[in-house]
Amino acid sequence: MATAGRAIFFSGLTVLIGLSGLIMFDFMFLRSVGIAGVVVVFFSVLAALTLLPALLAIAGSHVERFAVIRRSPEDYHGHGFWARLSPSMNLMLMKMITTNPYINLQIDHLIQEYIKVYNRIILLITSLGA
Repeated sequence: MATAGRAIFFSGLTVLIGLSGLIMFDFMFLRSVGIAGVVVVFFSVLAALTLLPALLAIAGSHVERFAVIRRSPEDYHGHGFWARLSPSMNLMLMKMITTNPYINLQIDHLIQEYIKVYNRIILLITSLGA
């Protein structure tokens, strides 16, 4: 627990610091993502440092009871049309599932807000340097 716990803690802390930077933006969408990300990462690190070791201690050596069975391609008995079509269909289905939320995404207003914030930062930097 000492080395793994330390790694979990510091990686979680790093992510928390990074996501807390989003809370500083005026744009409410980024602020909401930052707050939600901080909450999720905080509770994930908390569960990984407390709940997971407790569950592993309870499970003990029974964690390794079930062996992972690896099958070779010959075990599937699939030599026909559907067996050849299946991998490409699975890939296409995964692409459809993962890209569906972004099909109707309109980011024009997001880009405009980003440009406004960027221009404010540039003005601040130039005014401080002058």
